[in-house]
Parts: sequence; C-alpha cells; structure tokens
Amino acid sequence: MKTVESKNDPLSFKIVETAAGKIAVFDNWAIEPVGQDSKWLVFNTYPKGRDDFGMLVTLGLAGTQGVQNLFVEGPTMTQKLIPGFQRVGGQKMTKYGGDDAMVEEYQGTLQGKAFRALVVYIKKTDVVVGLVAFGTEQGFTDYGRSVDILAQSISVNQSPLPPTLIGRWRYNSGFSTDNQALNTGKVTFSHESETQLTIYPNGTFTEASMSFSTLGTYSSTTGATTDGSDRGRVVIHGTTLSFQYDNGKVWNAEYKFDGGTLVLNGSYYSRVG
Repeated sequence: MKTVESKNDPLSFKIVETAAGKIAVFDNWAIEPVGQDSKWLVFNTYPKGRDDFGMLVTLGLAGTQGVQNLFVEGPTMTQKLIPGFQRVGGQKMTKYGGDDAMVEEYQGTLQGKAFRALVVYIKKTDVVVGLVAFGTEQGFTDYGRSVDILAQSISVNQSPLPPTLIGRWRYNSGFSTDNQALNTGKVTFSHESETQLTIYPNGTFTEASMSFSTLGTYSSTTGATTDGSDRGRVVIHGTTLSFQYDNGKVWNAEYKFDGGTLVLNGSYYSRVG
C-alpha cells in the first residue's frame, strides 16, 4: 500500500492506494467498518472527538445493469436507511472524477438535534458508490467539503485478466441416496451436474451447464437431463472476479489458484484441455 499526502488543504488527508483502488483518508478521522463481503464494502468515517458530522460510505460491485439503475434504486434505499428524514429540493445531476453522479439533500433530527443529510450516488462502470454525510449546520460548516474530497478521490481498479485465467474450466458436483422404501424395495436417487466456464482473452465469458438425475426402483430407472448457457463479461477487482451476465445477473467470487485448479468461492474448477 502506498499513500500520497496532501498538506495544503485545511482538511488534511492522504490518498490510500490498495489493490482494489484509491480513496481519500482524512487525518485524525475514525474509520469503522460496517460490513464487507465479495460484493459490498460499507464503513463509517468521522472526525475524532466530534459528534456533529460523519459519513457512511458504500462501494458495491453492482454490474452494468445495477449501475444503470442506481439513480432510481439508490434513493429508495436511502429513504429506508433514514426514514425520519425528508428530502429537500430536487435531485441534482453532476459529475465526480468524470463519472455521472446525483446529489440529494435531506433534513431530519437525530437525538433531538436538527441534522442535514447530503447523499451522493456515483456510477463507475460496474461499481456503485454511495456517500451519506450527516451533520448539523456547524458540522457542515467545518467539514462539509470532505464530501466532495472523498467523492472525487475514489477510483476503482479493473485489473487485466492474467493469462492463467484464460481458457475452459469445469466444475462437477453430485449426490446420491440409497434408502429402503416401505413395501417397494430399494429406492435410489442420484444427481450429477457439470458447469463449463470459458474465459476469453477479451474479458468476456460463456457458461454452459448440464445435469443428469436418476431415480431407480427394483424394476425401473428413469433419467432426465437439462442444459443451458449464458454469457457476459468478467472483471477483476483485487481478489474478486465479477461475472456480469448479459441478462443483468452479477456473480462475484473470491478467486485463487490451488496448483492448476481455479477456486471460486471455495468451489474447485479444473482446467479442460
């Protein structure tokens, strides 16, 4: 991790660079993680020793369609997050770092004090960013500029696909039962499925699956197969592969290699050919 320090701004901060991207971290501000998984990162940050200003920061791998819907779905989520607050004025369209953004303002009370809430939604290709700043009038006077600084600072890395990911991968799973059914003799059931995932050098992928089920009694056996396929693009963010399907679905998987095997969220894919 490397940092670039800004010493001239009254709100002193550092730009912190990680494998996933860059973000401003303010000096003498607390950072409290709220939650994190392969898709979302949420944290609170606020000036230490002050209770009249703070920000809730959300970054999520939403995929292309999720980003497109941000300006509709984002305000709905905000109203659930701060139900006691009322929006003031209209929605303002703007840009941060060249990315499309929308700003809303709300008013309400917290612990008997009048508070403002400034909400920023930012679209970043396949990533959504949400900032919710809470503060009193004095809090916004002292720290309001931190919203623009933080929103402008966020960048998300999209790493090129390493050659080791390119190619065809196969995942197999299955189960079977072997039970005695009353007055009918021995009943067996088995199910097997196979998924073939092909990752291409241009960052796209295709996925095909097939399953086979067998139900057998002492006198008969029946079988059924189903198959389907899908496609989309795949993007790397740090150690996460984001599979963004053309139908709008997004699947995010932590990935690693175990010898010559690709491991996605704990499932082992063997190379084909």
